[in-house]
Amino acid sequence: MKTRTLLTLIMLCFASTSLAVEQPGLIKVDRPDSPSLVGYVPGEIIVQFKMPGEKILPKAKLRAKHISLSIQSLDAIAEKFEVTAIRQEFQGAKPRTIKGRVYDLSRHYLVKFDAALGLDEVLAAYRANPNVESAEPIGVHSVNIVPNDPFFNQQWHLDRLDDHDVDAPEAWNIQTGNSDIIVAILDTGVRYFHKDLGGANASFATPGASRGNMWINTAELNGVAGVDDDGNGFIDDQIGWDFVTGLTGCWPGEDCATADNDPRDFNGHGTHLAGIVAAGTNDGFGVSGVAGGFNAGVLPVTGNGVRIMALRIGWSANSFGQEAGFVRMDFAAQALVYAANQGAHIANASWGSSNSGGISAALDFFVASGGLFFKAAGNDGTQNTDFLTARADVIAVAATDTVDRKANFSTFGSWVDISAPGTNILSTYHDHNVPASDFVAFISGTSMATPLAAGVASLIWSQNPTWTAAQVQAQLFSSADNIDAFLNPAHVGLMGAGRVNAFNAVNTGPVAPVADFSASPTSGNSPLAVSFTDLSTGTPTSWAWTFGDGATSTLQNPSHTYSAAGTFTVALTATNAQGSNTNTKVGFITVTAPPAPAADFSATPTSGN
Repeated sequence: MKTRTLLTLIMLCFASTSLAVEQPGLIKVDRPDSPSLVGYVPGEIIVQFKMPGEKILPKAKLRAKHISLSIQSLDAIAEKFEVTAIRQEFQGAKPRTIKGRVYDLSRHYLVKFDAALGLDEVLAAYRANPNVESAEPIGVHSVNIVPNDPFFNQQWHLDRLDDHDVDAPEAWNIQTGNSDIIVAILDTGVRYFHKDLGGANASFATPGASRGNMWINTAELNGVAGVDDDGNGFIDDQIGWDFVTGLTGCWPGEDCATADNDPRDFNGHGTHLAGIVAAGTNDGFGVSGVAGGFNAGVLPVTGNGVRIMALRIGWSANSFGQEAGFVRMDFAAQALVYAANQGAHIANASWGSSNSGGISAALDFFVASGGLFFKAAGNDGTQNTDFLTARADVIAVAATDTVDRKANFSTFGSWVDISAPGTNILSTYHDHNVPASDFVAFISGTSMATPLAAGVASLIWSQNPTWTAAQVQAQLFSSADNIDAFLNPAHVGLMGAGRVNAFNAVNTGPVAPVADFSASPTSGNSPLAVSFTDLSTGTPTSWAWTFGDGATSTLQNPSHTYSAAGTFTVALTATNAQGSNTNTKVGFITVTAPPAPAADFSATPTSGN
């Protein structure tokens, strides 16, 4: 067992819940399927046009009081609803092909119009237009926090005598975190200069110094100030990005005016999540992160844990006289695309969601780019899912208490994928009333359970850096402790695969392979010679191919010639001592008949005696 010395403790009580919040100026809606939805942003929507992005902006110009695209039907909408601005949602986006599918985020645009006009009417007008693929509102959601117990004075979720914890010290004997693994925190920002995260050297004034466990964009850090050195559409994004812009009615002192390269946290929520994942472990200060590395016993944090990418999408505002946190779906979508493009392995979302603001397209892109997306189940104690947790490619996380029972506040259901401790979780914190202090705090919620699960996944990836997202997810689920029948008889099958266990997760030997392959070419006239390439992971020792026309092979990288026309399904079974896996690609090879011969001839001579 490891013990930790708690140097600074701030005990706070968060009275807000996902149901009792109000943000002035929002369009209120009744959405029982998304209880954290506060409302929709007035005067702004996300429109996905059918034409490529590069054909939209060059046409945009101000005409009278509205923006014209020189397309009559769209200009009529712009004039009717006084559209004053159209800008690309995902900066610098271009069509990309990932695993055979084209993701064109360049066609998503933020459209601003007269906020006094009806949101539903504007959405209907764009959705009915033949030049528009889709039109979405922009949801604003509350962050998931609930009251906490201020007298609980240790990180029980990492190490507990009765073993209702994630067995972190046991896991640290095997793996403490790999700085090549990046976890994006999409939240209210991160106090990246907190002594237990990045330290004083994380400030922009200290070029070349260690930034602890914070992700750093080295191209911008070592580049020219005021220049987009890496060409990603963001200038000087050395330590992440602040996507929050154009807001009013924020809490006094909060930064809500302009998107910029400083994703620091005002609210405190995002800093708490970051510390759960990667606060410096064994640095003689504050708290331990589940994947925070293992330091030399003193500050500063040396940066051998997983990296935290700070992406600010949330802010503090007044809710019935109290400070509460909010996020916007368009900010979240933009941050998710940024995370994918900058190589994040994991993204953490500890907030409510709706199908708005481009979040669905952004998540498609992130997952296709090879990332794992963790999402808080919510804190309303019901079985209601929201938009993101209902998706099969999202890891929905419920919360357990100190004895492995469902936390009384935690949302649950058959759609939950995994559980993690979420009550009285002690982690790094920022109190904007004392800006110079590096605090720690107890907070409860599925907000806290989510980065704990994401942190365990980052340990798995640290231990197995060549694994795919699917392999990491499978290991996370299969290594969880069963908490169903005995501890949660009323919630059997409703808390996911179990409660995460870091030791089981990284205590891995050889694994069964995951089959995958490519081919070239995949279409053409018969006879068509195709070369197949094995892309399987997990070190298979034997291969079994079926080519769809009756032929087979046991070579690792075979070639095969298709003699007849048709569409052929190809399957590969990869095997090693730990097991087998089959990948079947339906209609993978298309062979067409060669064109009929065209008769022609010549003769010499064509006349004579």
